[in-house]
Amino acid sequence: MKKSILIILSTVFLMIITFFCVDDKSKIIPKANNIVTDAVLFSLITESGYSFYVGTPSITAAKGNSPHGYERVRFNSIAKSALDSSGKLPKGSQFPKGSIIVKDIYTGINGSINLYAVMKKDENSSQAGSNYLWAEYDNKGSVVYSINEKGSGCISCHSGGASRDLVRTFDLN
Repeated sequence: MKKSILIILSTVFLMIITFFCVDDKSKIIPKANNIVTDAVLFSLITESGYSFYVGTPSITAAKGNSPHGYERVRFNSIAKSALDSSGKLPKGSQFPKGSIIVKDIYTGINGSINLYAVMKKDENSSQAGSNYLWAEYDNKGSVVYSINEKGSGCISCHSGGASRDLVRTFDLN
């Protein structure tokens, strides 16, 4: 009995020491690139640090065949790093892994957000379609379109137009 308790306590002690002695906690704590749920992706899009697309400085009506209505597009810092001086992804270029593009969709030109349409570049995910996780959420975070759909309702529209890694905003605005 004492031997079992001693083994358990030793194991717990070693786990605690290992955790606090690891310099790079990212080896233990999952990073944004390891998304496996809709909830985790939604939590990422509600963080700060996003930049709005310079081509749409305010809410604009959707153009082309977009089903999304009034919108503004924003990029995380990884995606923003791929944009050129005009704020666009150069034709033929690709966003780096970990890029997140969010289309905030509004009820009207002066309305409130009622939907988020999200693309996250993750070519290694089994949930990715055309190298992206695709999702939509209502303004409370409930899933409207799951990453498990693999972009099946999105990719055909995003494939049209100039080659800017499936992001249509640059050519429509």
